Amino acid sequence: MSAIQEDIYAGIDILLDDNALAEAIVEDSSRLAAVKTAVQSINDGLRSRYQDGSADAEEIVYGRARLIDRLLTTLFEFYRAQANQDISLVAVGGYGRGELHPGSDIDLMILLDAEESSATREALEQFLMLLWDSKLEIGHSVRTVEECVAGYVEDITIATNIMESRLLAGSPALF
Repeated sequence: MSAIQEDIYAGIDILLDDNALAEAIVEDSSRLAAVKTAVQSINDGLRSRYQDGSADAEEIVYGRARLIDRLLTTLFEFYRAQANQDISLVAVGGYGRGELHPGSDIDLMILLDAEESSATREALEQFLMLLWDSKLEIGHSVRTVEECVAGYVEDITIATNIMESRLLAGSPALF
């Protein structure tokens, strides 16, 4: 990363306090409020940086992806600890390219090593409900590696999404 990029992201990175979020989500009673506050901070901060001229459109698009990566990673790691199998959170589509325009949906794939267990299903349902309840526009799929391979062959949209993917959290070996 260049010095200029570091300066740009330094101004954007302060919009999300990862440690405060990680501490707040441990308490069930404050989890949703903490995530809503984090999302609002990201949205308001990026809008303000754009409107005051301290960030251009490209910086907003890449900075938003960077901040949402951090938010999702923090949340996913919390819920992944409750799952009893190997899982990964993968950004796909435009979000997989590291681009996230304001108002765009966040395309995710949850990759499983095998068919989901009941503990994993429960953890993933809570994770996704928290994202939806916090008003994030999430598009998601839950697939095993075998389902990815089968879908890749049968559906060009699945193939395109998988080609434009990157690991956010979880098992690098599974990804």
